[in-house]
Amino acid sequence: MACIFVVAGEPSGDILGAELIAGLRKRHPSLSFCGVGGPLMEMAGSFRSIFPMTDLSHMGFGAIIARAPLFIRRFYEIVRSIEQMQPAGLLTIDSTDFCLRLGKKIKSNKKTSHIPRIQCVPPPVWAWRPKQARTLVPAGTDHVLSLFPFEEPFFRHMPYSFVGHPIMSSPKGCAELFWKTYGPQYGPTRPLLCLLPGSRPREIKTFWPILLETSRILRQQHPELMVATVRAPGTEPFWPLISDECLMIPSTDKHHLFAAATLALAASGTVSIELAYHGTPMILGYKVPKPTEWLLRALLTGNHVGLINILSDNPFVPEYLQGQFKPECLAKSALDVLNDPHIRAEQSKQSKATMEQLWAGDSFQHLGAAVISKTLGITTDSVG
Repeated sequence: MACIFVVAGEPSGDILGAELIAGLRKRHPSLSFCGVGGPLMEMAGSFRSIFPMTDLSHMGFGAIIARAPLFIRRFYEIVRSIEQMQPAGLLTIDSTDFCLRLGKKIKSNKKTSHIPRIQCVPPPVWAWRPKQARTLVPAGTDHVLSLFPFEEPFFRHMPYSFVGHPIMSSPKGCAELFWKTYGPQYGPTRPLLCLLPGSRPREIKTFWPILLETSRILRQQHPELMVATVRAPGTEPFWPLISDECLMIPSTDKHHLFAAATLALAASGTVSIELAYHGTPMILGYKVPKPTEWLLRALLTGNHVGLINILSDNPFVPEYLQGQFKPECLAKSALDVLNDPHIRAEQSKQSKATMEQLWAGDSFQHLGAAVISKTLGITTDSVG
């Protein structure tokens, strides 16, 4: 039975990996999968993770240095597993610095050099290090799957496919269902603030106090304000941090929360795409440790970090970065949005227009699975 080795190091990669595994299983029911992934990939079926994905889910130089022994050990554990399993292909998802090193190691190893490698979500060369696009070929990348159409010019030197974004084929949330389930006594007459501090441990520990304090400031002028957050899988150790001031919504209902929210305060990341898909007005923020900030300032080529702003010809979502990512700044901007329905309506309108770019003519699951099958030479007859 053919096996594909999949590596995803972040919760966002777990989402993409689950979609691709589901699509491949529809085409080739007897395919099996192994590697590194999260709960969604395991629920997609025929996948087992050789160690917890959270071992790779860290960002910032401080975290990398502190956990260097673990990263190195896990890196070589993956290499040994690929040597032993001899999979039909290696699918790496996001986490590009780690995955580029892994691809280079696999291609330079006589035991694994023949294994084709596909990278889903290439390095963000449009944000920094444009020349890094050229490093994909030396790193043994045989095909690139992209979620964003504006990346195509950077990867013309190699096999590349824009497969759209999975959010575009996901179900829309229902505000009415949210209120019926979580606030039947209020309904849509009560303003709802959604707090989204990110999914990485460092993000939650650093950003949650900022977002919670912002909500307290807002409640001084809007005592009726309802505050909610998402109880995401893998974040259980941090749930005690969540104050009883905030309603915790299961991740299975987050799309209903987004549809109902009057405003979201979010750590900049892929969640901005999810919010835009539901037309949710938002304010983005982010901060990194000083050493990381100095490096990023030297490398960044654009003026925005939010994906939704990068996608748009006319960036429209407020961003508060580094020293500006603090309760006072967020609250001032949030009050403008909460108090003015025209601002909210205009942001929702621009979100809808921007998101239309992410549809590739079919679902991410179908297109991604088709490209992977073709690249790896997997046919119905060759499986099993």
